[in-house]
Amino acid sequence: LGSDERAYVGRRLKRKIRAQIHQMERLSPTERSSLAGLIAYVMGNDPSFINSLINKYGLERVRDARQL
Repeated sequence: LGSDERAYVGRRLKRKIRAQIHQMERLSPTERSSLAGLIAYVMGNDPSFINSLINKYGLERVRDARQL
């Protein structure tokens, strides 16, 4: 929880998600499934982070990362 009593995703998890999106072509099918699950989790807990991913990597890349 943050100081404003809202749930946030930790820095380590955010870094892991960014790294996996960046290296998405090299991920195994299992790792891609894991990435899709992490993104779904983050969408429910910290939607502003999803917006920052879209701004950095583009909507298509984030959408591709969400799909299996």
